[in-house]
Amino acid sequence: LDTRKKRLLHGVSKPSKDSDGAFYHLIAKAKCSSSVPGKDSGHGPDRVVDGLDATAYVSESPVTKGDWLEIEFPESIKGKIRLCSGFRNGKSLLRFAFIETSSGDGRWRRVGAFSKKTGEASFVARFPVKRVRAVYGGTKPVTMVVRKIVVESL
Repeated sequence: LDTRKKRLLHGVSKPSKDSDGAFYHLIAKAKCSSSVPGKDSGHGPDRVVDGLDATAYVSESPVTKGDWLEIEFPESIKGKIRLCSGFRNGKSLLRFAFIETSSGDGRWRRVGAFSKKTGEASFVARFPVKRVRAVYGGTKPVTMVVRKIVVESL
């Protein structure tokens, strides 16, 4: 990967077929799961890594404190990682939620929180990350909507 400038590795559109393309496919092969299933087959956890901004994971029922959505990559990744919640129209943004990472050893580390204004959470993974999860921390049950994950090289 070109480390001299930031390059979008996954997001709204697919990258070109260069070294970044291989990284896109790594993200596209990620396994996604959640403590609360998606409301139907079109809104399951796998929608977070499908590369489409118009799709999203939408929880079948309201989530409560401690419920989560997890993304497990087939290989460890590094870079700036951003999770986008809510629909494109700005509705259903996650507010009282945070991001945790794991290197795959079963231990989780809190690395960031969702912005109450934008509904996005971002952090820089300078060390290899195998798993990322969004964890709801609020007291009022809400429908969890997570639209996409974006990774940029450092």
